[in-house]
Amino acid sequence: AGCVLYAAAAGAAAASVVCERPELLLAGRVVGGIGTSLLAAAPEAWLCAEHARLSLPAASLGGIFGWAYFGDSLVAIASGQVASRAASAGGPQAPFLASLPLLAAGAAIASATWRENRGGKGGGGGGGGLREGASILLRRPDLLSLMAVQALFEASMYIFVLVFAPAIVAAAPAAAREGLPFGKVFSCFMAACAVGSATFSLCSAKGLRAEAFLLP
Repeated sequence: AGCVLYAAAAGAAAASVVCERPELLLAGRVVGGIGTSLLAAAPEAWLCAEHARLSLPAASLGGIFGWAYFGDSLVAIASGQVASRAASAGGPQAPFLASLPLLAAGAAIASATWRENRGGKGGGGGGGGLREGASILLRRPDLLSLMAVQALFEASMYIFVLVFAPAIVAAAPAAAREGLPFGKVFSCFMAACAVGSATFSLCSAKGLRAEAFLLP
């Protein structure tokens, strides 16, 4: 349900770009932020629950996530190229509108093929709800530290997404600022992410702890 809700929120945010009223554009950005939060949580929660339900080896989860992020990067590379072509053909709104049928297809596939997980017994969840989860967090300073690090990392990524395009425009000569290939630049960033994800998966498969190759 969370993944389908993400598709609905992202679709509403994408469709809002055709509106001219500022309040509707702002509402679209808010809904888009909610959708992005769901994207960062719902698929991973479902995967963890299914992994536990099927009693798969715990050590395999890291490799699964590594290759999943690698696949995400490949999709993002292709999306950057498609968005660049769509913007060239239909203007800055076109990439958002082009995402609508893909979001609908993804929601349909998830609804038809993914087993619903409600966090109950056997699904990997504790069944205690948000109150129990909050109580566990308050008793585990290490989890709070992990959450803080993750939040700061995500914040830095979003800041980067917001400023990289204006930074490129400011650095480009005035005569070359029209038609800058932002989609191709984004694809290059995602290619770097794909290399990092694949490297992480290969290192994990060899039994190396993350601290051994992530820390300087």
